Amino acid sequence: MAYFKASTQYGDWRGTASADDIDPSSVSVRRYIREKNVGKPTEFLIAVEFFLGETHHSNDLPKPFIHAYFLDGVAKYEEAQKKIEEYQARNEPIPVRQVDIDISLEEFFGMFKRFAVTLTWQDLPIADEEYRTT
Repeated sequence: MAYFKASTQYGDWRGTASADDIDPSSVSVRRYIREKNVGKPTEFLIAVEFFLGETHHSNDLPKPFIHAYFLDGVAKYEEAQKKIEEYQARNEPIPVRQVDIDISLEEFFGMFKRFAVTLTWQDLPIADEEYRTT
């Protein structure tokens, strides 16, 4: 079964990610997908997955794997939210269409105004904990 949660083979580091869209009239994930005719008018983009494979200690990074996940039958956020809640209430997996996006690292990260990733060592219970630097 697949989940909307980042994971790697060993999971040594785990964490969270957050990103801010650039102005939608500029470059953005949704605009890129619309311009490439990847999504359908009857679908809503609910998730984007970014995965970078083994680097083998090289300065040359491999091409990333980027997937877009679409929910069919909805066009707006509120509709998507309601439909997802219906699947959750029935304890059913969310049916999505996965599309592979052919894009470079620079293009992908260039679609965001800001992009942050925080990784913590394995299962240390510090996610969402306040801290102070010393």
